[in-house]
Amino acid sequence: MEFLSQNEFLKKNDLIANKLVSKILVVCTLPGPIIALGKWFNLFETEYIFCFGMWVIGMIEYAILLFMGCDERNYIKAKYFGLIAIEILIGLVATDRSIGIHMTYGFIPLLSCIYIDEKLTRRICIFSYVVMIVSLYFKSFGMVIYDYPRLTPFKWFITQSMGYTIEFLCFSIATSCMAHYARKILQDSYQLGKERFYFEEAGKVKNAFLVNLSEEIRSPLEEVGKASEMLLKQDSMSKEMRDIIVQINKKNEMLHTFLDDIDDFAKLQLDKIEIVEEEYCLSELIKDIGETMLSRIGDKNIDLNVVVNPLIPNHLYGDRLRIRQILINLLNNTVKYMEDGFIILRVDWKRKKELAILNIEVMDTGCGIEKKDIFQVLESFSKQEINVKEHMEGISLGLPICMRLCEMMNGKMTIREGYGRGSLFTI
Repeated sequence: MEFLSQNEFLKKNDLIANKLVSKILVVCTLPGPIIALGKWFNLFETEYIFCFGMWVIGMIEYAILLFMGCDERNYIKAKYFGLIAIEILIGLVATDRSIGIHMTYGFIPLLSCIYIDEKLTRRICIFSYVVMIVSLYFKSFGMVIYDYPRLTPFKWFITQSMGYTIEFLCFSIATSCMAHYARKILQDSYQLGKERFYFEEAGKVKNAFLVNLSEEIRSPLEEVGKASEMLLKQDSMSKEMRDIIVQINKKNEMLHTFLDDIDDFAKLQLDKIEIVEEEYCLSELIKDIGETMLSRIGDKNIDLNVVVNPLIPNHLYGDRLRIRQILINLLNNTVKYMEDGFIILRVDWKRKKELAILNIEVMDTGCGIEKKDIFQVLESFSKQEINVKEHMEGISLGLPICMRLCEMMNGKMTIREGYGRGSLFTI
């Protein structure tokens, strides 16, 4: 997948802007019928033929722009033609003595900013000035006859031109600055978007590599596990050798856990993990988690207490495997940083209409987590900087995985801050 080049990006913006300008052009054909209606009620001093002609010119311009806009080869010509076509219609309307001249040099230069092209905006400003001068010239005859009988058309034209020229210069400078800074902001945004795109692509490649790597490493580890199990069945083995094989088994299980975390984390980043909801038995799930954690606590002086609200329905609906994974990861995290104390797994619930929502807490009497470390703890491949023994292994993917899985199941995980009073994870 390739990121659009800057020229392609600007071309796409121009094509979208052309469609918008074509719609505005249709709106600009409406003043013809509106002025004709005003003429009927004596609101405008104009001719019906002028109104009809302006409407016909507008529709012809729209048809040409529509044809040009459909062809990507002519999109540059289309953006100039569309703005010029609207400017001509506005100039025709401005020749009426009852309608102001400001739209001739104000609206179209401002509209040209949507193309994010400073050169285009400057050229349109110059063209708008020409249209303004021409409109003033034709307007001068009607204004002198009706409102300024003491002035000649030429004097009125010169006087008005000087005033409008000053206004035009101020407005064109402001519009050009807008187009310049809009272009600069677009270029910066494009660069940031490009960097983010390639960063995400690199992340996808990395995560795909991690998934494949974990699968490749898992096979030899399974062979090591099988070999160590076969060795343990031999009666002639000495106690020292048996202890070594037992340690190999433990390290092998630990590596399997690391690979599972890496695999899950990479798949989460690639959006390859799905939540599979089905009916499960809560009591069996809690019993399974308890037995698993007792084996992992091993010789540590840690008490595991499980408190389950007896009113919770025993049969629930959800992803049993992911719920188990979250709780095992949280309990493992507490066991990893503790040598003695106790851990409480509390399972409660609340009813929301026909749904039973679980509220789970994992609390321990360990060192706890400082407020400044909470964000770091939730970072991937990071560890809390605390005084722990060197043999506490781990790559700290458990908590980020738990956080993401909770979000995928429409839940939320929070961590109680406070060093020295134990950790509290709430789901």
